[in-house]
Amino acid sequence: MEYTGLIKKYKVNRPLTEEERRHRLDPAKRLEVSPNYFSATIRMNSRYLEVVDKYYGWKGALTFVTGALLVICLGMSWIGVNLFFVQGVMGYTDDRAANMVFGGVPLLMDIALIAVLVWLISKECFRLTHYPIRLQRDLRMVHVFRLDGTVLSVPWDKAFFTLGR
Repeated sequence: MEYTGLIKKYKVNRPLTEEERRHRLDPAKRLEVSPNYFSATIRMNSRYLEVVDKYYGWKGALTFVTGALLVICLGMSWIGVNLFFVQGVMGYTDDRAANMVFGGVPLLMDIALIAVLVWLISKECFRLTHYPIRLQRDLRMVHVFRLDGTVLSVPWDKAFFTLGR
Protein backbone atom coordinates (compact mmCIF):
# COMPACT_ATOMS: atom_id res chain seq x y z
CA MET A 1 0.00 0.00 0.00
CA GLU A 2 1.41 3.30 -1.05
CA TYR A 3 -0.17 6.32 0.62
CA THR A 4 2.29 9.06 -0.41
CA GLY A 5 0.24 12.11 -1.24
CA LEU A 6 -2.64 11.04 0.98
CA ILE A 7 -0.84 11.13 4.35
CA LYS A 8 2.64 12.46 3.59
CA LYS A 9 2.62 15.26 1.01
CA TYR A 10 4.37 14.93 -2.34
CA LYS A 11 7.43 17.10 -2.76
CA VAL A 12 6.84 19.57 -5.58
CA ASN A 13 9.13 21.84 -7.60
CA ARG A 14 12.06 19.50 -7.15
CA PRO A 15 14.49 17.79 -9.49
CA LEU A 16 13.55 14.29 -10.68
CA THR A 17 15.17 11.39 -8.85
CA GLU A 18 17.35 8.84 -10.61
CA GLU A 19 14.66 6.20 -10.01
CA GLU A 20 12.03 8.37 -11.70
CA ARG A 21 14.32 8.96 -14.67
CA ARG A 22 15.04 5.22 -14.96
CA HIS A 23 11.35 4.31 -14.87
CA ARG A 24 10.20 7.00 -17.29
CA LEU A 25 7.41 5.90 -19.60
CA ASP A 26 7.96 6.92 -23.19
CA PRO A 27 4.56 7.24 -24.94
CA ALA A 28 6.18 6.19 -28.23
CA LYS A 29 7.56 2.88 -26.85
CA ARG A 30 5.59 -0.21 -25.90
CA LEU A 31 6.47 -1.82 -22.55
CA GLU A 32 6.77 -5.55 -22.00
CA VAL A 33 4.88 -5.26 -18.71
CA SER A 34 1.52 -6.83 -18.04
CA PRO A 35 -0.95 -4.11 -17.02
CA ASN A 36 -2.49 -4.01 -13.57
CA TYR A 37 -6.07 -3.17 -14.49
CA PHE A 38 -7.51 -3.39 -10.98
CA SER A 39 -10.89 -2.08 -12.21
CA ALA A 40 -9.10 1.11 -13.19
CA THR A 41 -11.08 2.35 -16.19
CA ILE A 42 -13.97 4.65 -15.36
CA ARG A 43 -15.01 5.78 -18.82
CA MET A 44 -13.65 5.53 -22.33
CA ASN A 45 -14.80 7.00 -25.62
CA SER A 46 -13.29 8.40 -28.82
CA ARG A 47 -12.18 11.61 -27.07
CA TYR A 48 -10.71 10.48 -23.74
CA LEU A 49 -9.83 7.69 -21.34
CA GLU A 50 -10.67 8.27 -17.68
CA VAL A 51 -8.99 6.09 -15.05
CA VAL A 52 -8.91 5.98 -11.26
CA ASP A 53 -5.96 7.17 -9.19
CA LYS A 54 -3.52 5.00 -7.26
CA TYR A 55 -5.48 5.17 -3.97
CA TYR A 56 -8.54 3.40 -5.36
CA GLY A 57 -7.22 -0.15 -4.97
CA TRP A 58 -6.33 0.30 -1.30
CA LYS A 59 -9.36 2.35 -0.32
CA GLY A 60 -10.62 1.21 3.07
CA ALA A 61 -7.51 -0.69 4.22
CA LEU A 62 -6.19 2.20 6.33
CA THR A 63 -9.62 2.78 7.86
CA PHE A 64 -10.05 -0.91 8.69
CA VAL A 65 -6.67 -1.24 10.43
CA THR A 66 -6.87 2.05 12.33
CA GLY A 67 -10.52 1.36 13.22
CA ALA A 68 -9.55 -1.98 14.78
CA LEU A 69 -6.72 -0.31 16.72
CA LEU A 70 -9.12 2.44 17.79
CA VAL A 71 -11.54 -0.10 19.28
CA ILE A 72 -8.66 -1.69 21.24
CA CYS A 73 -7.50 1.73 22.47
CA LEU A 74 -11.01 2.68 23.56
CA GLY A 75 -11.22 -0.55 25.57
CA MET A 76 -7.86 0.18 27.19
CA SER A 77 -9.02 3.74 27.92
CA TRP A 78 -12.12 2.39 29.65
CA ILE A 79 -9.88 0.33 31.94
CA GLY A 80 -7.72 3.41 32.59
CA VAL A 81 -10.78 5.55 33.39
CA ASN A 82 -12.04 2.87 35.78
CA LEU A 83 -8.69 2.59 37.58
CA PHE A 84 -8.04 6.34 37.71
CA PHE A 85 -11.46 7.75 38.57
CA VAL A 86 -13.49 4.96 40.15
CA GLN A 87 -10.79 3.19 42.14
CA GLY A 88 -8.29 6.05 42.39
CA VAL A 89 -9.99 9.42 42.83
CA MET A 90 -13.27 8.20 44.34
CA GLY A 91 -11.96 4.96 45.83
CA TYR A 92 -11.67 4.20 49.52
CA THR A 93 -8.90 1.62 49.25
CA ASP A 94 -5.33 1.82 50.48
CA ASP A 95 -4.11 1.58 46.88
CA ARG A 96 -5.63 4.90 45.84
CA ALA A 97 -2.31 6.47 44.70
CA ALA A 98 -1.24 3.33 42.82
CA ASN A 99 -4.61 3.13 41.06
CA MET A 100 -4.30 6.78 40.02
CA VAL A 101 -0.82 6.18 38.57
CA PHE A 102 -1.61 2.85 36.91
CA GLY A 103 -4.86 4.25 35.52
CA GLY A 104 -3.69 7.78 34.64
CA VAL A 105 -0.50 7.00 32.72
CA PRO A 106 -2.10 4.49 30.31
CA LEU A 107 -5.12 6.78 29.97
CA LEU A 108 -2.92 9.69 28.83
CA MET A 109 -1.04 7.42 26.41
CA ASP A 110 -4.32 6.09 25.02
CA ILE A 111 -5.70 9.59 24.51
CA ALA A 112 -2.59 10.52 22.49
CA LEU A 113 -2.80 7.31 20.44
CA ILE A 114 -6.54 7.79 19.85
CA ALA A 115 -5.83 11.31 18.53
CA VAL A 116 -3.27 9.91 16.06
CA LEU A 117 -5.64 7.13 14.95
CA VAL A 118 -8.53 9.55 14.41
CA TRP A 119 -6.19 11.76 12.34
CA LEU A 120 -5.20 8.74 10.21
CA ILE A 121 -8.83 7.71 9.70
CA SER A 122 -9.72 11.27 8.66
CA LYS A 123 -7.12 11.08 5.88
CA GLU A 124 -9.10 8.36 4.13
CA CYS A 125 -12.68 8.33 5.45
CA PHE A 126 -13.84 11.84 4.68
CA ARG A 127 -12.46 11.96 1.15
CA LEU A 128 -13.74 10.99 -2.27
CA THR A 129 -13.84 7.32 -3.28
CA HIS A 130 -11.47 8.01 -6.18
CA TYR A 131 -9.70 10.86 -7.93
CA PRO A 132 -10.09 10.59 -11.72
CA ILE A 133 -7.27 11.06 -14.20
CA ARG A 134 -8.47 11.96 -17.68
CA LEU A 135 -6.23 11.37 -20.69
CA GLN A 136 -7.88 13.56 -23.35
CA ARG A 137 -6.78 12.33 -26.77
CA ASP A 138 -8.39 14.98 -28.97
CA LEU A 139 -6.82 17.95 -27.13
CA ARG A 140 -3.69 16.00 -26.07
CA MET A 141 -4.16 16.99 -22.42
CA VAL A 142 -3.88 15.18 -19.09
CA HIS A 143 -6.32 16.29 -16.37
CA VAL A 144 -5.67 15.17 -12.79
CA PHE A 145 -8.22 15.65 -10.01
CA ARG A 146 -6.22 16.65 -6.91
CA LEU A 147 -6.90 15.84 -3.26
CA ASP A 148 -7.70 19.49 -2.50
CA GLY A 149 -10.48 19.58 -5.11
CA THR A 150 -8.59 21.44 -7.84
CA VAL A 151 -7.82 20.04 -11.28
CA LEU A 152 -4.32 20.08 -12.75
CA SER A 153 -4.28 20.18 -16.56
CA VAL A 154 -1.02 19.53 -18.40
CA PRO A 155 -0.31 19.22 -22.13
CA TRP A 156 0.26 15.58 -23.02
CA ASP A 157 3.71 16.29 -24.51
CA LYS A 158 4.90 18.17 -21.39
CA ALA A 159 3.81 15.49 -18.89
CA PHE A 160 6.45 13.21 -17.37
CA PHE A 161 5.04 9.71 -16.95
CA THR A 162 6.84 7.28 -14.67
CA LEU A 163 6.11 3.95 -13.01
CA GLY A 164 5.46 4.25 -9.28
CA ARG A 165 6.60 1.86 -6.59
